[in-house]
Amino acid sequence: VGGTVAGWGIVLTNQADSNRISNCTVDVGNPTISTTNFIPLVINGVNNTTASSGNNANHNIFEKNTLKSGYNGVYFYGNSASTTQNVGNIFRNNNILDFHNYGIAATYARAGTIISKNDFSRPTRTASTTTGGVSLNTGCRGVLIEKNKVHNLFDALLSNTSTVYGIYVSADATTGFENKIINNALYAFNGNGSHYGIYNTGGDSMQAYHNTIVMNDAAATGATYGLYQTGAASGISFKN
Repeated sequence: VGGTVAGWGIVLTNQADSNRISNCTVDVGNPTISTTNFIPLVINGVNNTTASSGNNANHNIFEKNTLKSGYNGVYFYGNSASTTQNVGNIFRNNNILDFHNYGIAATYARAGTIISKNDFSRPTRTASTTTGGVSLNTGCRGVLIEKNKVHNLFDALLSNTSTVYGIYVSADATTGFENKIINNALYAFNGNGSHYGIYNTGGDSMQAYHNTIVMNDAAATGATYGLYQTGAASGISFKN
């Protein structure tokens, strides 16, 4: 995509339903990009600014794509007023590279959203902020995050002190629509900032089962946490 002003590679909006996007390579360019003007894949209410609520996309499949550079690899913003919209979207078997903030950042992603078997890494990213694999923000419920790999996030800037979250949750889910984090591998974050494997901040009804979290970088100097829970929350479960 490139350019110096803006570059969204693929945009779904206005009830863009039942599409399949597969085997695409979307590269928005410069690995120092640090603005939301550049994102490979966007689900959003409008096509020119982020955080726009609406019935934007349902029952789409995104698979076997390479999404490179940009602020996020995938930016997903649903409808703040409805729990029955922006449902059933599947992100699987994608290679998500060199993002600035999170590989997948989701807000108001609803039931049936699946993030599965994706590989998140940053082999050439040369500038960073707080970063990580997946972020579930306000209004996400009934989301399954499974069988993903998050690793090698600071290969090109080993001394950087940005904070890292493998999977970050700040969303309140509900009984019957829990956010589930299952069978993910989080390892080799590198860098010198604080490292968190799975981080939950006040999000109700989160289940984290059967994950592998390896924090053994002898050169890292920041604080390290495999599982981290903060804030008042109910229905939280960490197992195996």
